[in-house]
Amino acid sequence: MLIPICAGLLLPALAKAKGKALNVACTSNVRQLNLGLIMHAGDNGEAFPPADRWCDAIKQYVVNEKPFQCATQPDQRSSYALKAKIAGKKTTDIKEPARTVLVFGCAGGWNKAGGPELASAHPHSQGRVMVGFADGHTEVLSTNQLASLVWEP
Repeated sequence: MLIPICAGLLLPALAKAKGKALNVACTSNVRQLNLGLIMHAGDNGEAFPPADRWCDAIKQYVVNEKPFQCATQPDQRSSYALKAKIAGKKTTDIKEPARTVLVFGCAGGWNKAGGPELASAHPHSQGRVMVGFADGHTEVLSTNQLASLVWEP
């Protein structure tokens, strides 16, 4: 009699913990992709990679392909997109790095690039989007907050 009651109390807590763990893993992925983009720029005259090859260009900086893929989207090679307008730009062109988007969650694909229209929440993020910024930090934001970010170089 007590086991069903305990299970009923424990299952929601376990589901919530799993969701938090997935958010942490996804945030780590975005942070690694950000660092890969920044390191690529450092090795290439401060220029970010081309939009159509960005995943290929930073793969060497993130060790393997795992950070490109959200655990809740195993059928996608990459669950993130590069902000297309940053491609080929120099780090010195960025005026507000703490607000300038580099990479963000999307229903992606390898070397996917675009703007806020592609941004989408991953299944575990309660309708929020993972975003990586030019200064290297990451945030989990609501879709309403995306409009306040810098999408131009």
